[in-house]
Amino acid sequence: MNDFVSVHDNDFRFVKVNKSLADFFGKKPKELIGKPCYELIHNTHGPWPNCPHLKAIEKQEVITEEIDEPHLRKFLLVTCSPFFDKKGMPIGSVHVARDITELKQKEEEREKLIREIQDALEKVKILSGLVPICANCKKIRDDKGYWNQIEGYIQKYSELKFSHGMCPECSDEFYGKEKWYIKAKKKKLEDKS
Repeated sequence: MNDFVSVHDNDFRFVKVNKSLADFFGKKPKELIGKPCYELIHNTHGPWPNCPHLKAIEKQEVITEEIDEPHLRKFLLVTCSPFFDKKGMPIGSVHVARDITELKQKEEEREKLIREIQDALEKVKILSGLVPICANCKKIRDDKGYWNQIEGYIQKYSELKFSHGMCPECSDEFYGKEKWYIKAKKKKLEDKS
């Protein structure tokens, strides 16, 4: 069994431990018996305030919690089940701790990826559907029936920005075959002479 299983008395001492827990600490099970759990698990000199063992004893019920233990560098899913003497008084608890570190890391990676996707989706505006466009001037009719320049429409419904230039065909049509800047240079030269 990979889970760490141990029995603790009311004074937080190990009464029994399984091989997995002893191996994790690099010891034999009998070396842990009688030692306070908080010294090994939390590296403290007193009980941990949020200890599920303490809660299980006080509430006299099974407690299950996720614990991020920095000393062990582990995320643990801990279940503490109290046990009782003949008079019904709690005298300790049985701990089962499962190492969920890898699961938590994958969960954090998944949540990070989800946040990144959500951020990307917030930035992306998608143009889709049927867009009515004038066959002649290329204006687009919006949902309210107004005709808009294509640039304005696309900028409104996407993240695109436009810079304007002129393709060679339009330049030839507008300025003639000879480019306008060549004509301007010729004119300048003529003016100087």
